[in-house]
Amino acid sequence: MTSELTTRYLGIELPSPVIVGSCPLTIEPETVRQLIAAGAGAIVLPSILQEQIVHAALQTEDPAGAISQSGYQPQQDKYNGGVENYLRTIRELKAKEQVPIIASITGASAGQWFDYARQIEASGADALELNRPPTITLPDESADQVEDQLCDMVRRLRECISIPIAVKLNQRFTNLASMAHKLQDAGATGVVLFTHTPRWDISVDRMSWTIGWQLSPIDSLSGTLEGIVRTRAGGLDLSIAASGGIRTSEDAIKTIIAGADVAMVTSEIYREGPD
Repeated sequence: MTSELTTRYLGIELPSPVIVGSCPLTIEPETVRQLIAAGAGAIVLPSILQEQIVHAALQTEDPAGAISQSGYQPQQDKYNGGVENYLRTIRELKAKEQVPIIASITGASAGQWFDYARQIEASGADALELNRPPTITLPDESADQVEDQLCDMVRRLRECISIPIAVKLNQRFTNLASMAHKLQDAGATGVVLFTHTPRWDISVDRMSWTIGWQLSPIDSLSGTLEGIVRTRAGGLDLSIAASGGIRTSEDAIKTIIAGADVAMVTSEIYREGPD
């Protein structure tokens, strides 16, 4: 691959600015090999979930109550390989591949997953992506409190690990540039714009809301570009990964012109394959 494509993301040199985003495809070593052979500059593993980490810790103390206390669901292991296999996969990929391997954790609150982050670093991951799942916020919880909670998580995570931290943001923050600067002060090395959002619906039969996960809509790059421009306002020095709606080389170029350091591709790989 030509050296003209080299770039830096999270302080790490990459052979290409096109990286594979967090998804179940990246937990399979053979698929990862194909993605790297096709030109991926880095690989982001599927996110290990806080519920899985809590469940694994509780199993030794209270096997009977581990599931009910943690919120763990066995099908989560099909998504990311499970807590033990996840660390093993990091070690295996680092031994075989030459591009950076970025781990990912989804955590809603501070807790036992901080210790697991240490294990991720010890397993050889080059960086860690933090994803805080969207929650239904109570009316007496202000926007400042929501932002402060996320910054506190980043601050505490930074005390636990030394590898770079990228925070995956959603599009609902009122001031993305302000949020990014707060995260930088808290110890983040970069931000990912944006987290993949599920589709909400209402089941008329069950009289309840439902959530479904689908590939990113084909025409969804505009929101990503806007978010990058807004986040770069004020001279932000953090790394930015563009995520959402990137389907072609021209799309990737647009995100970099907007201010991203790398273009993160996921849904299009499901549609078209690694090549």
